[in-house]
Amino acid sequence: MPRGSYEASDKYLSMILKAEQKRYQIPRYQRNYSWKRSQYETLWNDVLDDRVKTSRGLFLGTILLNLPEKEGDRIEVIDGQQRLITLTILLSSIRDTLDGLGDQGAAMKVHTSYIADSEYAGEEEIPILITGRKLKKFFSNYIQQFPRTGDDFTLMTAQSEEEKNVEKCRKFFD
Repeated sequence: MPRGSYEASDKYLSMILKAEQKRYQIPRYQRNYSWKRSQYETLWNDVLDDRVKTSRGLFLGTILLNLPEKEGDRIEVIDGQQRLITLTILLSSIRDTLDGLGDQGAAMKVHTSYIADSEYAGEEEIPILITGRKLKKFFSNYIQQFPRTGDDFTLMTAQSEEEKNVEKCRKFFD
């Protein structure tokens, strides 16, 4: 079991992924990404339903975080990893749709606010969420890479069941 301090509070997704400027990691002992269409479709319908409400925001369920002992270390996602991965996939679809519509500025804002950014201009991007070891390379390429064009970019092909689940989720949101 991980050591450190735990945090439970109500927060908006933007606070988790953007405003707090923290970085997250799915620990290796967590299960693989396993969500199927019924689960991400339910999440998507909840997002759509919430758009028309005047509530303060969509409740996504509990997200349990293990805060690091040292400043600058990544925060471990103890519970809620399936939702955070799915929401990152959704945001990547929104980013790429905006890019395809010719709004590169908005696409880059979604990317740097919620998916990956760099500390300084010209530096290598740092993903906001790092998945488990087995999914990390595929997720980085298939979801977090932007732009997804150019001579130096080749979209990876899903091999494992976990990678195929990510691919299916992304195609659903596209």
